[in-house]
Amino acid sequence: MVTERGALPATYDPIAPTHVVRKGRRRTKVAIVTLGSDRRFPSLGNVGPYGDCAVVADSSIVRIDHLVGKLTSVPRVTENEALSEWSAINGGTGSGLTDAQLLHAWAGPAGLLGTRIGGWHLLATENLTALKRAIKASGALYAGILLPSSGDVGLTIDPALDASTPVSGHALALYGWTPYGFLAISWGEVVLIPYSWWSQYATTAYAVNLVRKS
Repeated sequence: MVTERGALPATYDPIAPTHVVRKGRRRTKVAIVTLGSDRRFPSLGNVGPYGDCAVVADSSIVRIDHLVGKLTSVPRVTENEALSEWSAINGGTGSGLTDAQLLHAWAGPAGLLGTRIGGWHLLATENLTALKRAIKASGALYAGILLPSSGDVGLTIDPALDASTPVSGHALALYGWTPYGFLAISWGEVVLIPYSWWSQYATTAYAVNLVRKS
């Protein structure tokens, strides 16, 4: 896995518009971070009754790589195609995918949703600096968190959880950060995950090596 060296910026949002800030003679581009719906990232059924968040996170990572210039094009994917591939991986059970199921399918000969990865690297979720360096060097991470099994969580993901809260795993594309938390794509939206909440309820994070269209 490639890692980034040197000082990290306080805010890193490679897909946001920017404006120029002057400090004396120096001009610096600053990202305009905006949370909320982003039509560049289709939800592909994940806002409905389907648990295909892992497949949607795959699609979001590919789209981020395209926006930052790592891919020249993005495969066209419909909601039905995404749900079909999700169903094929889970054997038609309607269950969410484990990390292993998603990653092995994506790395397989057929790839997933028109792309393929050459491998992945598991990262320590508690090491915030290492996660940021991996994002800066390798692109968006495939990440998992725990969420309440029912109810909305909003654009800042920090729901109160305790030992009695029914929870489910949720996959998303972790692609940037601000001074307050990580930026991710989920449900077709740009969301913020505060660092304190992430440190308690993140389950996994992987750097993936997107190598080619399948």
